[in-house]
Amino acid sequence: MTDWDYTTDVLIVGSGGGGMTAALVAKKAGLDVIIIEKTEYYGGSTALSGGGVWIPNNYLLEKKGVDDSIEKARTYMDNTVGDRVPSEFKEAYLVNAPKMIDWLRENTKVKFPFLQTIPDNTEICT
Repeated sequence: MTDWDYTTDVLIVGSGGGGMTAALVAKKAGLDVIIIEKTEYYGGSTALSGGGVWIPNNYLLEKKGVDDSIEKARTYMDNTVGDRVPSEFKEAYLVNAPKMIDWLRENTKVKFPFLQTIPDNTEICT
């Protein structure tokens, strides 16, 4: 198709968990959204990881009584990611990722199970 033309409020590039979540938030805000994907598959690296995400200090950990905190997650990221990612990006993730899970829980039918055997959950696996 060479003459396709469409105007949208939000264009999401990539259909992984981040892109899909951004599209949900934009759609919930009443915006017109298009998601484009470079392959015939959707899901991105989130699909490759089996749909698992590491969200420190989230409501499920609190509900299960796991002693987690931004400080512990920061230490984990410093030891695994190091300086390959700017510190302000890591801080934004630590502060906002739990809020994202709360938003999805409150605004969608997405269910998040507590997976006790995931290696990132070092509090339980060690």
